[in-house]
This record gives sequence, structure tokens and C-alpha cells, in this order.
Amino acid sequence: MAKKEELKDELKEETAGEVTAAAAKEPEKTEEAQKPTEDSAPKQKKRKFVAVQDFKDLQDSGKVYHKGDSFPKPANKNVSEERLQELLTASNNQKRSVIKEME
Repeated sequence: MAKKEELKDELKEETAGEVTAAAAKEPEKTEEAQKPTEDSAPKQKKRKFVAVQDFKDLQDSGKVYHKGDSFPKPANKNVSEERLQELLTASNNQKRSVIKEME
């Protein structure tokens, strides 16, 4: 039994040495390596919009928005910048702005 415990102790010592050696081989991270990449950088804040007029979105299966509703529905839906500009300005069928950006 004593021999088993001696072997266990020896194994622990050897394993501890290996971990230390592995840590020593790991290259140091330079400042540049620690800088966030484009993929890991925080994303831009999602813009929020609200309907200022009742309207039917003819480019989204006729979805109806009432004054005060958030746009788009669902909120995580991607809307092109071109479409947002159309709804923010008078460049649409109603000839007036139907949404505004929330601050």
C-alpha cells in the first residue's frame, strides 16, 4: 500500500512540472495581440424607430403600423438603409415621413 502512495506522489510531482513547463512555453501576448479584432469589437448600437403616422408597409406583406408602434416588427428584423430613408422622408407613397428615429 505504501508503495502505491509513493507512486501517486511521484506522479503528482511529475504532472505539476509538466504544467509549469507548458505554461512557460506559451508565448507572451503583446499589446497588439490583445487588441480586439473587427469580429470581437462591440457592434454599433441598433437604431430604433417609431411610427409617426399610421401606414401599411407594402414591402413587408402589408404589415400595418399605427402611430407610436416601433418599427420594424419584429425589432430584430434587418431593414435596408435605403428603405429607412424612404420611410424617414417624403420619398414614399404617402409623400410624408411615416417613421422617426428614437434617441
